[in-house]
Amino acid sequence: MQRKDLILPVAVSSIRETVANVESLKTFNVANGHLQRFLNMVEESKVADEVEFQGHTLHGSLDGTLKRGGVRTSSFQSSKEEAIELCLTGLTERFGNLLSCEAETSQPSSYGVTEVINDLLVFNVDAWPNNVKDLVAFGNDKIERLTNWFRMLIEKAGCNVALIPEEWLSLKVQVNSGFRDKDYESLWQTMLTKMPYKQNYQNVLHLVEILLVLPISAAQCERAVSAQNRIKSNLRVNLGSSTLEDLIRVSAEGPPVSEYDPMPTVDKWFTRNREAGERQRRPMFQRLSKLK
Repeated sequence: MQRKDLILPVAVSSIRETVANVESLKTFNVANGHLQRFLNMVEESKVADEVEFQGHTLHGSLDGTLKRGGVRTSSFQSSKEEAIELCLTGLTERFGNLLSCEAETSQPSSYGVTEVINDLLVFNVDAWPNNVKDLVAFGNDKIERLTNWFRMLIEKAGCNVALIPEEWLSLKVQVNSGFRDKDYESLWQTMLTKMPYKQNYQNVLHLVEILLVLPISAAQCERAVSAQNRIKSNLRVNLGSSTLEDLIRVSAEGPPVSEYDPMPTVDKWFTRNREAGERQRRPMFQRLSKLK
Protein backbone atom coordinates (compact mmCIF):
# COMPACT_ATOMS: atom_id res chain seq x y z
CA MET A 1 0.00 0.00 0.00
CA GLN A 2 3.05 2.27 0.02
CA ARG A 3 3.80 2.03 -3.69
CA LYS A 4 3.50 5.16 -5.81
CA ASP A 5 2.09 3.30 -8.81
CA LEU A 6 -0.68 1.56 -6.86
CA ILE A 7 -4.13 1.89 -8.46
CA LEU A 8 -7.57 1.11 -7.09
CA PRO A 9 -8.23 -2.40 -8.55
CA VAL A 10 -4.82 -3.65 -7.42
CA ALA A 11 -5.30 -2.13 -3.96
CA VAL A 12 -8.71 -3.76 -3.51
CA SER A 13 -7.39 -7.14 -4.67
CA SER A 14 -4.42 -6.90 -2.30
CA ILE A 15 -6.61 -6.01 0.68
CA ARG A 16 -9.04 -8.84 -0.02
CA GLU A 17 -6.15 -11.27 -0.43
CA THR A 18 -4.72 -10.13 2.90
CA VAL A 19 -8.06 -10.61 4.65
CA ALA A 20 -8.41 -14.10 3.16
CA ASN A 21 -4.88 -15.05 4.26
CA VAL A 22 -5.47 -13.77 7.80
CA GLU A 23 -8.78 -15.62 8.07
CA SER A 24 -7.12 -18.86 6.92
CA LEU A 25 -4.74 -18.65 9.88
CA LYS A 26 -7.62 -19.76 12.12
CA THR A 27 -7.39 -23.28 10.71
CA PHE A 28 -4.10 -23.44 8.79
CA ASN A 29 -0.65 -22.28 9.86
CA VAL A 30 1.87 -20.99 7.34
CA ALA A 31 4.10 -23.88 6.29
CA ASN A 32 7.49 -23.56 7.99
CA GLY A 33 6.38 -20.25 9.47
CA HIS A 34 7.36 -18.96 12.91
CA LEU A 35 4.17 -20.25 14.53
CA GLN A 36 4.41 -23.68 12.94
CA ARG A 37 8.05 -24.05 14.02
CA PHE A 38 7.10 -23.10 17.57
CA LEU A 39 4.27 -25.64 17.66
CA ASN A 40 6.58 -28.33 16.30
CA MET A 41 9.07 -27.53 19.02
CA VAL A 42 6.39 -27.80 21.70
CA GLU A 43 5.23 -31.17 20.36
CA GLU A 44 8.79 -32.49 20.28
CA SER A 45 9.49 -31.37 23.86
CA LYS A 46 9.88 -34.35 26.20
CA VAL A 47 9.27 -32.36 29.40
CA ALA A 48 5.61 -31.95 30.35
CA ASP A 49 4.40 -28.35 30.60
CA GLU A 50 7.88 -27.01 29.92
CA VAL A 51 9.73 -26.13 26.71
CA GLU A 52 12.95 -24.31 25.85
CA PHE A 53 12.37 -21.61 23.23
CA GLN A 54 15.02 -19.11 22.06
CA GLY A 55 16.90 -19.38 25.34
CA HIS A 56 13.81 -19.05 27.53
CA THR A 57 12.00 -21.75 29.46
CA LEU A 58 8.25 -21.62 28.88
CA HIS A 59 5.90 -23.21 31.38
CA GLY A 60 2.30 -24.27 30.90
CA SER A 61 0.26 -26.01 28.23
CA LEU A 62 -1.20 -25.01 24.90
CA ASP A 63 -4.52 -26.33 26.20
CA GLY A 64 -4.57 -23.84 29.07
CA THR A 65 -3.70 -24.02 32.73
CA LEU A 66 -5.85 -26.13 35.02
CA LYS A 67 -7.08 -24.18 38.06
CA ARG A 68 -9.12 -25.02 41.13
CA GLY A 69 -12.51 -26.50 40.40
CA GLY A 70 -11.30 -28.07 37.17
CA VAL A 71 -11.52 -24.78 35.23
CA ARG A 72 -8.92 -24.16 32.55
CA THR A 73 -7.65 -20.82 31.34
CA SER A 74 -7.92 -19.86 27.68
CA SER A 75 -6.11 -22.21 25.35
CA PHE A 76 -3.49 -21.11 22.85
CA GLN A 77 -5.91 -21.73 19.98
CA SER A 78 -8.56 -19.43 21.47
CA SER A 79 -5.96 -16.72 22.08
CA LYS A 80 -4.76 -17.08 18.49
CA GLU A 81 -8.29 -16.76 17.14
CA GLU A 82 -8.87 -13.69 19.30
CA ALA A 83 -5.72 -12.07 17.89
CA ILE A 84 -6.83 -12.90 14.35
CA GLU A 85 -10.26 -11.35 14.97
CA LEU A 86 -8.60 -8.17 16.26
CA CYS A 87 -6.49 -8.03 13.10
CA LEU A 88 -9.53 -8.54 10.88
CA THR A 89 -11.46 -5.88 12.78
CA GLY A 90 -8.61 -3.43 12.24
CA LEU A 91 -8.53 -4.15 8.51
CA THR A 92 -12.29 -3.72 8.25
CA GLU A 93 -12.24 -0.41 10.14
CA ARG A 94 -9.33 0.90 8.07
CA PHE A 95 -10.45 -0.30 4.62
CA GLY A 96 -14.19 -0.73 5.14
CA ASN A 97 -15.15 1.29 2.07
CA LEU A 98 -13.00 -0.86 -0.19
CA LEU A 99 -14.02 -4.17 1.38
CA SER A 100 -17.77 -3.47 1.49
CA CYS A 101 -18.23 -2.09 -2.02
CA GLU A 102 -20.02 -5.17 -3.32
CA ALA A 103 -23.60 -3.91 -3.11
CA GLU A 104 -24.82 -2.00 -6.13
CA THR A 105 -27.54 0.60 -6.16
CA SER A 106 -29.17 2.71 -8.81
CA GLN A 107 -30.88 5.10 -6.41
CA PRO A 108 -29.36 8.57 -6.80
CA SER A 109 -30.15 9.46 -3.18
CA SER A 110 -27.94 6.62 -1.88
CA TYR A 111 -25.11 7.08 -4.37
CA GLY A 112 -21.95 8.30 -2.67
CA VAL A 113 -18.20 7.81 -2.32
CA THR A 114 -18.41 4.09 -1.52
CA GLU A 115 -20.55 3.45 -4.61
CA VAL A 116 -18.19 5.53 -6.77
CA ILE A 117 -15.26 3.38 -5.64
CA ASN A 118 -17.24 0.26 -6.42
CA ASP A 119 -18.17 1.52 -9.88
CA LEU A 120 -14.57 2.49 -10.70
CA LEU A 121 -13.67 -1.18 -10.30
CA VAL A 122 -15.48 -1.73 -13.60
CA PHE A 123 -12.10 -0.99 -15.23
CA ASN A 124 -10.63 -4.07 -13.54
CA VAL A 125 -10.08 -6.06 -16.74
CA ASP A 126 -9.51 -9.31 -14.84
CA ALA A 127 -13.16 -9.23 -13.71
CA TRP A 128 -14.56 -8.79 -17.23
CA PRO A 129 -16.50 -11.75 -18.68
CA ASN A 130 -14.82 -13.61 -21.53
CA ASN A 131 -18.06 -14.23 -23.38
CA VAL A 132 -18.75 -11.45 -25.90
CA LYS A 133 -22.51 -11.53 -25.28
CA ASP A 134 -22.01 -10.99 -21.55
CA LEU A 135 -19.33 -8.39 -22.21
CA VAL A 136 -21.68 -6.19 -24.24
CA ALA A 137 -23.89 -5.40 -21.24
CA PHE A 138 -21.12 -5.55 -18.63
CA GLY A 139 -20.62 -2.37 -16.63
CA ASN A 140 -22.96 -0.17 -18.65
CA ASP A 141 -24.91 0.96 -15.58
CA LYS A 142 -21.69 1.70 -13.69
CA ILE A 143 -20.30 3.79 -16.54
CA GLU A 144 -23.56 5.73 -16.66
CA ARG A 145 -23.42 6.48 -12.92
CA LEU A 146 -19.75 7.47 -13.10
CA THR A 147 -20.47 9.76 -16.05
CA ASN A 148 -23.22 11.52 -14.14
CA TRP A 149 -21.09 11.78 -11.00
CA PHE A 150 -18.06 13.29 -12.78
CA ARG A 151 -20.00 15.07 -15.55
CA MET A 152 -19.06 18.62 -14.56
CA LEU A 153 -15.39 17.72 -14.17
CA ILE A 154 -14.91 15.79 -17.39
CA GLU A 155 -16.94 18.24 -19.48
CA LYS A 156 -14.59 21.02 -18.37
CA ALA A 157 -11.74 18.84 -19.66
CA GLY A 158 -13.37 18.69 -23.09
CA CYS A 159 -15.13 15.34 -22.78
CA ASN A 160 -18.18 14.63 -24.93
CA VAL A 161 -20.21 12.56 -22.47
CA ALA A 162 -22.74 11.53 -25.14
CA LEU A 163 -20.06 9.41 -26.84
CA ILE A 164 -18.95 7.57 -23.70
CA PRO A 165 -21.41 4.61 -23.96
CA GLU A 166 -20.42 3.92 -27.57
CA GLU A 167 -16.69 4.19 -26.79
CA TRP A 168 -17.11 2.00 -23.70
CA LEU A 169 -18.51 -0.84 -25.82
CA SER A 170 -15.71 -0.51 -28.37
CA LEU A 171 -13.09 -0.38 -25.62
CA LYS A 172 -14.36 -3.60 -24.03
CA VAL A 173 -14.30 -5.47 -27.32
CA GLN A 174 -10.84 -4.13 -28.18
CA VAL A 175 -9.31 -5.06 -24.82
CA ASN A 176 -11.00 -8.46 -24.74
CA SER A 177 -9.73 -9.38 -28.20
CA GLY A 178 -6.12 -8.20 -28.01
CA PHE A 179 -5.02 -6.90 -24.61
CA ARG A 180 -6.09 -9.54 -22.07
CA ASP A 181 -2.46 -10.55 -21.46
CA LYS A 182 -1.32 -7.05 -20.43
CA ASP A 183 -1.05 -5.77 -16.87
CA TYR A 184 -2.83 -2.62 -15.72
CA GLU A 185 0.12 -0.30 -16.28
CA SER A 186 0.88 -1.52 -19.80
CA LEU A 187 -2.77 -1.65 -20.82
CA TRP A 188 -3.79 1.85 -19.82
CA GLN A 189 -0.45 3.33 -20.87
CA THR A 190 -1.10 1.97 -24.35
CA MET A 191 -4.68 3.24 -24.44
CA LEU A 192 -3.77 6.70 -23.18
CA THR A 193 -0.64 7.32 -25.27
CA LYS A 194 -0.82 5.28 -28.48
CA MET A 195 -2.74 5.98 -31.64
CA PRO A 196 -5.43 5.19 -32.63
CA TYR A 197 -6.60 4.15 -29.14
CA LYS A 198 -6.19 7.51 -27.43
CA GLN A 199 -8.21 9.10 -30.24
CA ASN A 200 -10.90 6.44 -30.57
CA TYR A 201 -11.59 6.22 -26.83
CA GLN A 202 -10.69 9.76 -25.81
CA ASN A 203 -13.97 10.41 -23.96
CA VAL A 204 -14.30 7.21 -21.90
CA LEU A 205 -10.58 7.45 -21.07
CA HIS A 206 -11.38 10.52 -18.96
CA LEU A 207 -12.91 8.12 -16.44
CA VAL A 208 -9.86 5.86 -16.66
CA GLU A 209 -7.61 8.82 -15.89
CA ILE A 210 -9.65 9.54 -12.75
CA LEU A 211 -9.13 5.93 -11.67
CA LEU A 212 -5.37 6.11 -12.26
CA VAL A 213 -4.84 9.34 -10.29
CA LEU A 214 -7.18 8.42 -7.43
CA PRO A 215 -4.99 8.52 -4.28
CA ILE A 216 -5.03 5.18 -2.46
CA SER A 217 -2.94 6.27 0.51
CA ALA A 218 -1.13 9.31 1.92
CA ALA A 219 2.28 7.62 1.70
CA GLN A 220 3.53 9.98 -1.02
CA CYS A 221 2.52 13.02 1.03
CA GLU A 222 4.35 11.62 4.05
CA ARG A 223 7.46 11.10 1.93
CA ALA A 224 7.27 14.73 0.76
CA VAL A 225 7.08 15.98 4.35
CA SER A 226 10.09 13.84 5.27
CA ALA A 227 11.97 15.20 2.26
CA GLN A 228 11.14 18.76 3.31
CA ASN A 229 12.46 18.16 6.83
CA ARG A 230 15.61 16.63 5.38
CA ILE A 231 16.24 19.37 2.78
CA LYS A 232 15.36 22.49 4.78
CA SER A 233 17.63 21.90 7.74
CA ASN A 234 18.91 24.42 10.29
CA LEU A 235 21.74 25.24 7.88
CA ARG A 236 19.39 26.03 4.97
CA VAL A 237 16.62 28.07 6.58
CA ASN A 238 16.85 30.75 3.88
CA LEU A 239 15.70 28.45 1.07
CA GLY A 240 12.91 30.08 -0.89
CA SER A 241 9.56 28.36 -1.41
CA SER A 242 10.14 27.86 -5.13
CA THR A 243 13.61 26.33 -4.67
CA LEU A 244 12.36 24.14 -1.82
CA GLU A 245 9.47 22.88 -3.94
CA ASP A 246 11.84 22.05 -6.80
CA LEU A 247 14.19 20.13 -4.50
CA ILE A 248 11.32 18.19 -2.93
CA ARG A 249 9.99 17.29 -6.38
CA VAL A 250 13.43 16.12 -7.50
CA SER A 251 13.77 14.04 -4.33
CA ALA A 252 10.32 12.48 -4.70
CA GLU A 253 10.12 11.98 -8.47
CA GLY A 254 13.69 12.17 -9.71
CA PRO A 255 15.83 9.21 -10.78
CA PRO A 256 17.89 7.20 -8.27
CA VAL A 257 21.32 8.62 -7.47
CA SER A 258 22.99 5.62 -9.09
CA GLU A 259 21.26 6.41 -12.42
CA TYR A 260 21.66 10.21 -12.37
CA ASP A 261 24.29 11.84 -14.58
CA PRO A 262 25.06 15.27 -13.04
CA MET A 263 27.45 16.50 -15.73
CA PRO A 264 24.88 18.09 -18.11
CA THR A 265 23.36 19.97 -15.16
CA VAL A 266 26.77 21.13 -13.91
CA ASP A 267 27.71 22.17 -17.43
CA LYS A 268 24.54 24.24 -17.78
CA TRP A 269 24.89 25.83 -14.34
CA PHE A 270 28.46 26.99 -14.93
CA THR A 271 27.84 28.48 -18.37
CA ARG A 272 26.16 31.74 -19.18
CA ASN A 273 22.92 32.22 -21.10
CA ARG A 274 23.52 35.56 -22.81
CA GLU A 275 19.98 35.79 -24.16
CA ALA A 276 18.55 35.50 -20.64
CA GLY A 277 20.99 38.10 -19.31
CA GLU A 278 22.70 35.71 -16.94
CA ARG A 279 26.11 36.50 -15.50
CA GLN A 280 28.94 34.05 -16.00
CA ARG A 281 29.39 32.12 -12.76
CA ARG A 282 32.93 30.91 -13.57
CA PRO A 283 34.78 33.20 -16.03
CA MET A 284 37.40 30.57 -16.84
CA PHE A 285 34.92 27.74 -17.26
CA GLN A 286 34.57 25.96 -20.60
CA ARG A 287 31.96 23.43 -21.62
CA LEU A 288 33.04 19.82 -21.21
CA SER A 289 32.20 19.18 -24.85
CA LYS A 290 34.73 21.84 -25.92
CA LEU A 291 37.45 20.42 -23.69
CA LYS A 292 37.01 17.02 -25.30
